[in-house]
Amino acid sequence: MLSVHEAGLNARSPSSPAFSKSDGSAKARFNEVFKALSKVWRALEVSPAETTEFLDKAAEAAPQTQSLQTIYEEEAVKLADRLAIRKILNEREKMLEKLLDTRSAPGDDTRRNFLEGKLKGEIQQMDASLRQLIPLYEHNHRERFMFQGKSYLEKVEADEVAYL
Repeated sequence: MLSVHEAGLNARSPSSPAFSKSDGSAKARFNEVFKALSKVWRALEVSPAETTEFLDKAAEAAPQTQSLQTIYEEEAVKLADRLAIRKILNEREKMLEKLLDTRSAPGDDTRRNFLEGKLKGEIQQMDASLRQLIPLYEHNHRERFMFQGKSYLEKVEADEVAYL
């Protein structure tokens, strides 16, 4: 089976042959969706290989403008949902690092205990959010939410036992 690139088509562009000249409004809407999708790809630092894989699958699955637009819109929604989770996840990782630094820092035990308690509370709030958002993401998009090749909820559970 030929990929989009081998066939000489550019599924990345609304000016590809998949778009008819007479369908200007669909073309404009697709352009908007593609720009939004590109923005989320950059924010999530999606690899070029993953982007190309999606574009190849989209071009193979939907040769017509409307279908292709729908596929791009669904991908944009999925990545926006993933981005919301990643923001919490990144903040949680920073807080966990602060917690570990606080524990190893010399100084006043009272202050350290206060900071530790505060950080633990914030991490636990983020954990509660992640425990709601990740299963929802997995259900809605029918794919497992992974971080660094592993289930992040498993990491949350392991961190809770080890640090909290």
